Amino acid sequence: MTLPVRMHLLIVTVAFLSIAAANPVHAQKLNPDGAPNPTASVVDEQTLLKQAPRVEGRIDIPDKKAAVLIQPAGRTWQYFHEVLLHWGGATVLLGTIIALGAAYLIIGPIRIAEGRSGQKILRFIAFERFSHWLTAVSFVVLGLTGLNITFGKILLLPLIGPDAFSSVSQAAKYVHNFTSFSFVAGLILITVIFFRDNLPEKVDIEWLKQGGGFIKNKHAPAGRFNLGEKLVYWLSIAGGIAVSVSGFLLLFPFSELTLPRCSWRRSYMPSSQFCSSR
Repeated sequence: MTLPVRMHLLIVTVAFLSIAAANPVHAQKLNPDGAPNPTASVVDEQTLLKQAPRVEGRIDIPDKKAAVLIQPAGRTWQYFHEVLLHWGGATVLLGTIIALGAAYLIIGPIRIAEGRSGQKILRFIAFERFSHWLTAVSFVVLGLTGLNITFGKILLLPLIGPDAFSSVSQAAKYVHNFTSFSFVAGLILITVIFFRDNLPEKVDIEWLKQGGGFIKNKHAPAGRFNLGEKLVYWLSIAGGIAVSVSGFLLLFPFSELTLPRCSWRRSYMPSSQFCSSR
């Protein structure tokens, strides 16, 4: 055997021995307590989840959303729903109740200074009252069923048990979903019917100067709706549109909205979305 061949075999042998010696050492990393740690060289799950918005596989069925294996963005939504929404929602609810109670205790019931005249005028026709109550009743039903969805596991589940809570929650979910359509219908009706009467006017400035009649303790001038009622109207419309859009995105999470040169598509959690050029 010539010298070059011997040198070549020696180099190959040293390389194999180095690899064989390195692997056991790498695999035998220990925990602080001295026990072997078989996953010492493995990247932790959170690091992997941060590297991609979601993990998909390959499927042949038409339902493409079934290819989604892991969607880390859903964990962000879960944290918001299970933690932030619980604390924030409870704070808003309790704060509102306290504020309303304080206002009633300070101001008290507002009575008619001269008493009732005994005469009645028609301010709202039947269709206007129907639109109002359709929206109001739908809102109350959505609010009650929504409270169960948000706070049911914390407050109701310990009281009635898992079996009864499961039945109540399923019924609340169906009622909530279907009532949303009547709420949107009522919201559209009151938007169209009362839009013109809630536009800003010069008389609103005088109403504001008099503090709505609270400061000078007399009737402040206004049109069909005063400035306070107009503000309530616009806040109700804006809030109604916001909850309707967010609600339908949750109700139809896999719907697609095609925009110019961009496709927005939602998977099973509303916080995951991506845009791809076409």
